[in-house]
Amino acid sequence: MNRFTVPGTSTRMTPWLLLAPVLIVLAISFVAPIVWLFRMSLNISDYGAITKAVSLHTYLAILQDSYYLDLLGRTLRVSITCSVVALLLAYPMALALSRMTSRWRTPLTVLAASPLLISAVVRSFGWLVTLGDDGPVNHLLRFIGLTSEPLRMVNNYSGVIIGLSESIMPYMFLTIAAGLGKLDRRLDDAAMSLGAPPQRSSGISPCRSAYRPSLPA
Repeated sequence: MNRFTVPGTSTRMTPWLLLAPVLIVLAISFVAPIVWLFRMSLNISDYGAITKAVSLHTYLAILQDSYYLDLLGRTLRVSITCSVVALLLAYPMALALSRMTSRWRTPLTVLAASPLLISAVVRSFGWLVTLGDDGPVNHLLRFIGLTSEPLRMVNNYSGVIIGLSESIMPYMFLTIAAGLGKLDRRLDDAAMSLGAPPQRSSGISPCRSAYRPSLPA
């Protein structure tokens, strides 16, 4: 089968010429603003007045200030925690749907990604109502006798983790589902024929293969 070639160019240049419009748009939309912001960060700020310069004074001030270091630590802790929670919730769902062969596979996949169709502001207000003192979660906990008074689950660390984990879980699900969809289902049979237990062949092995395709099943 002959490869498509732009007239008047070599075969090597054809992919780059086809990608050129997209690369130009990405450079203008993303790369240029990031470079501009980095250049602005090298200026010197003195009581609100910005002086054009090329200095690392701002970065050194941040690294020497305990307030900013504490913010950086909280940011890293929250991001890592939310990523782990989203991974633990999205992987079993993506694995189950990738192995499903019934007619419900497509509707359930759309349902799993449907939170992306709702505004982040609307979802945030929804969590405020759901996890509030008079929300359905606290009513259920009191009804089954797990607590006698409302649990504080909003405007604190737990509420932030729940909200952010839910917001990134659809992206995690779509990413994992795309990787699992490329795996050969015969890998499970091969793993079990070599003595792997069912829970390992159906869970850990696809996970390793999805992120490290070179690893054996």
